[in-house]
Amino acid sequence: MSSSATTGQAFFDSKIKLIAQQQKILDIGGGSRFQKQLRPYQKLFQHTDYICLDNNPDSKPDIVGDAHHLPFPNQSFD
Repeated sequence: MSSSATTGQAFFDSKIKLIAQQQKILDIGGGSRFQKQLRPYQKLFQHTDYICLDNNPDSKPDIVGDAHHLPFPNQSFD
């Protein structure tokens, strides 16, 4: 792995850990929970209210919806 890839991964790791400290998280366009690159980080989110919103029902998100018209009141997420 190149130095820039290692630096990029370290940056991603630090940001995911920071996000996981929040209590209520909305993952927009994430499909189903913890797919793709987030799977290794799933345990970090075990004490959060983690909600996936996607416009594709086939990806089995928690909520099927449009990011331009969120079905939540303002200030609902950290």
